[in-house]
Amino acid sequence: MFINGQLYQSPAFDIPSIVDRVGGGDAFASGVLHGLLSDESPQTIIDFATLATAMKHTVHGDVNQFSVEEIQLLMKNGTKEIKR
Repeated sequence: MFINGQLYQSPAFDIPSIVDRVGGGDAFASGVLHGLLSDESPQTIIDFATLATAMKHTVHGDVNQFSVEEIQLLMKNGTKEIKR
């Protein structure tokens, strides 16, 4: 994400077994919107959105089944590998 002349990047996540890619973009967009509406920092927004997308790839269907709290807990724990 590029804001006010600064580039914000999220770390990559290792997803050993992608279950379903459908809905990944929606999960990312929803994560960005959540961060903007919550008045989060740009870095937090991109980290949350990227992790929301990674988590979505671990379940079937086009709906992200994870709560804000679950994603924030994974952000806090600093995980790089998504296991389900």
